[in-house]
Amino acid sequence: MTDILMSPVKAAPPLIVVLVASVVAASSVRFLQLRPTQPEDAPVHEQIHDQKRRAGQFPPPFPNGWYKLARSGDVKPGQVVSVNGLGRAFAVFRGEIDEEIHVLDALCPHLGANIAIGGVVEGDAVKCPFHGWKFDGSGACIEIPYAKSIPSLARTKRWTHREFAGVIVVWYDAEEREPMYEPVTFPLAQGTFRRIGYRRGTLPMHIQDFAENAADWMHFSLLHDRLSIPILDRFFYVTHRTECNYNPETNPFNFVFNDYPSVYSIFSDTPIDAAKAVAQVEFTGPGGLVYFRFFTPQGQVVIVKSFLPVGEKGLQLTMEDEAYAENSVPWLVAKHVIREANKAFDDDIFVWRHKTYLHRPLFVKEDAPVKQFRDYYKKFYSPNSRTYAHDRLDW
Repeated sequence: MTDILMSPVKAAPPLIVVLVASVVAASSVRFLQLRPTQPEDAPVHEQIHDQKRRAGQFPPPFPNGWYKLARSGDVKPGQVVSVNGLGRAFAVFRGEIDEEIHVLDALCPHLGANIAIGGVVEGDAVKCPFHGWKFDGSGACIEIPYAKSIPSLARTKRWTHREFAGVIVVWYDAEEREPMYEPVTFPLAQGTFRRIGYRRGTLPMHIQDFAENAADWMHFSLLHDRLSIPILDRFFYVTHRTECNYNPETNPFNFVFNDYPSVYSIFSDTPIDAAKAVAQVEFTGPGGLVYFRFFTPQGQVVIVKSFLPVGEKGLQLTMEDEAYAENSVPWLVAKHVIREANKAFDDDIFVWRHKTYLHRPLFVKEDAPVKQFRDYYKKFYSPNSRTYAHDRLDW
């Protein structure tokens, strides 16, 4: 699997004409698109009831795995930030002395104050803003300013975490087991790439819907058949040929998808050779951290996409994209690739936010990859995984 993933993929020369046209047409209005506009959102009270209804149909909201809590640059030495997700409040801080990241349960065991909101980092420990209890990186209380002794139970949970590729990730497991796998190393060598974009949003969906979507390539040529470029999207369309690489015996926590899109003109049945390309999506775990890799003749463009489940009583994900390109990739090429990837993702959101989850879907033979992916995904749920049914949904 490693050889398949990391080996170079041949790509055809860039679409110079398309890229130049994208600059000219970028400011054009999108009413010329053939795709119908999406209906307006329902009233808030109807959305809430629909959210409750949908939530009861989905698997547990927090699959076991690695999840991004913050960007490295957002937690500087001597700084603590509060992050809500996975049904928990996390305190993420960086020591003033060791400059290492530490992740603790944010709620102080004393009276429940959030140590990350108003708390301060002193040395390599964080001090609660309420009564000054101080906790080190292991979660142990090392100081109570008004007490003669510290109770042995005075500690908060320390979470297993990693910091790499500019992100801070935490290991979540409903059974509190040690990590079953490690996050995959960032695919670009240090010093060979630059950051070219970032976006963040909140989505009303379950994380498995996103993960499963990559295996469901039968929808690609329906939802993802248009270019993102105004005007040109009326004259060119896209088809997809896909494949998946998964070996449950040698690498049970890794699933890789390759997509080989072909661009056609409405005036010809022959694909445009210059538009041939390869996109690669790598899941390690349930989809908390996913690598999207796009291969161009000048080098790679990579999107590190992360999802953090934050809705305990409904369907809610925090999504973040960090986009990078190798230094050899021209800015225009990189931006075009990112725009196409964002459009494909946005096309799916409209479906995700209104769909339910069927535990016994009616598959046909061609849906085999989706079934295989569901089998892969089962391992990320365990007996103590929380379900929406355990939460009150009266809001």
